[in-house]
Amino acid sequence: MEAIPTKEGRAFVHLGYTYKQGSLTATGMRLNFATFERDKVGFTELGRSTAGEPQIIGGVRGLVERNTMRYFLALEASLSADSPTKRARRWYELTEQYPRQLHEASLNEYLASRPSSSRRSSMCKIPSQRALNRPRGFTPFLF
Repeated sequence: MEAIPTKEGRAFVHLGYTYKQGSLTATGMRLNFATFERDKVGFTELGRSTAGEPQIIGGVRGLVERNTMRYFLALEASLSADSPTKRARRWYELTEQYPRQLHEASLNEYLASRPSSSRRSSMCKIPSQRALNRPRGFTPFLF
């Protein structure tokens, strides 16, 4: 992820995403999409059924679309809240706007599954501005 501050106090963000899988993983994924995740879809509408229902992409492409949206919403949540708990609640609120694609658990289940704040802070050390060679006032948000 790269971000460049703009004059208006906003930022242009570039998010790169690569997905590769081997043949054994591909086989496992096909089995997973045929069973446990058969109803999971992405965001791209492929067309309409004869009954007029939207046909939305699934499989690996749907998985990639869902994950990309989760990253985007995590960035938005991190910029709009000042504490880990508020960020988690905001992220959940944002994902619930897309229940067909992103709903996984209730809010209480989601919050209970998150690591404690002390464990999370040891996992997510933010390097200093000097170490990153970033302009003063620019803060990367890592999860």
